Amino acid sequence: MAVLLIGSTGNGKSTFGNFILNPEDKHMFDQQSFTTARSNMPQTQNVTTGSTLIPVKGHGKDGVPLTVIDTPGLNESAAHDLRHMIGVIKELQSVQEVKACVLVVKFNSKIDMQYKATVQYYSRLLPFLFERNIVIAMTDFATDERSVALRRRQRIDVEQVKSNAVREIVESGGLSYSPTLFTIDCLPLSEEEKKYSLSVRKAILAYIFSLEPIKAGCLMVAKTPFLKEEDTQQIRKLEGEINGYNRRLKQVNDRAKEALDKMQKREQEITSTTGELERFKTELADKDTSDTVIAENWSVNEEWRFMEWLTKAFDIRSKWRIHGVNRWTNVHCEWKDYEEYSHGVKGMLEGSFMRGLYATIALETTKREKYETEINELKQRVRECEKLLQSMIELRNEIREHYKEHTEQLQLLEEFIRERRKEIKALSGDVMSIEEALRRLESLAI
Repeated sequence: MAVLLIGSTGNGKSTFGNFILNPEDKHMFDQQSFTTARSNMPQTQNVTTGSTLIPVKGHGKDGVPLTVIDTPGLNESAAHDLRHMIGVIKELQSVQEVKACVLVVKFNSKIDMQYKATVQYYSRLLPFLFERNIVIAMTDFATDERSVALRRRQRIDVEQVKSNAVREIVESGGLSYSPTLFTIDCLPLSEEEKKYSLSVRKAILAYIFSLEPIKAGCLMVAKTPFLKEEDTQQIRKLEGEINGYNRRLKQVNDRAKEALDKMQKREQEITSTTGELERFKTELADKDTSDTVIAENWSVNEEWRFMEWLTKAFDIRSKWRIHGVNRWTNVHCEWKDYEEYSHGVKGMLEGSFMRGLYATIALETTKREKYETEINELKQRVRECEKLLQSMIELRNEIREHYKEHTEQLQLLEEFIRERRKEIKALSGDVMSIEEALRRLESLAI
């Protein structure tokens, strides 16, 4: 089974760990598993472990393996604290499961802010342990007659001291229960004192052995207060960037909407102008041809002269060159002295007039000649329309490019915001992977 020792520097964690592993004097003073302070300087600078076999009734003559994990005190430096936590997690992962977390505190010493911060940190790091497997070991509780008399003389209420310690630890760790507390002197001198301390040690081990082990194979590293503060500042910075991106997003979105409105308007104008151009081209194609069309038309229709013989002279002139003549008469009329020239025809029409139409002459010219003025006007309109349409298309394409740029900016800004929010989500957590912790440790070392 594995036991984790936690406490501020100078509270006797290493001494307690040595005593739990092996209370013999040689081990306690000469061959220590955990080096203890021999001055006012702390000795535990890294996470260290010690192992032994503990005799437990019903578990064979060899006993049960016990691993004690001794942890350094926190608040040395940001880098040291993080390095210690990485070491703690690695050790816990190596043992796979933990029986108890022992909070070591000296008897009658004040639970100061540093100790509370340590408890708070480990409660975030190991919430599963703090839920039910916390044990308090109050060290330096001397049981010799002089110490007992001195406590009585100083009016130190032992039970009140213990109660106060439990209360403050419960508040600091956010515990929902009052942990079991043991008072012990890990450096007893007299045989009687040793006997008492050994009985307490036995009770502690028996109690720890009775607890349900907690799996510790997939632990995360809790962020130290320094890293939490650093991440809080980074979150504020990222939130400021997001606010800036959102303002920019609104501006670009307004511009994109404006560009889209302009583009749609230009599309409507292009559609209208294209339709007008097609009408001009269709009309031009119809008129700018060599197809013939009537240039002038002449007819005789004198119904009031019924069955009279008459002679009708005609001289039909056209503004345009004549390319064909169509003549028609009824059977009672004939043409006399008929002559065609470039721009007309002339002659006589003789015959007996009857009711209705008697004769017609239609002079034909080409559409291109007859509609020359209109054709020129249409060609000018086509040129102007094509030029206008080209400028419209160029302006539409320019607006389209602006709209594309705006939409790309929108996508980029939205991606920036998503990335920042993802970073904030990662920074907002209380724990991180060992890989992330190692990366942070490397940045702190730099």
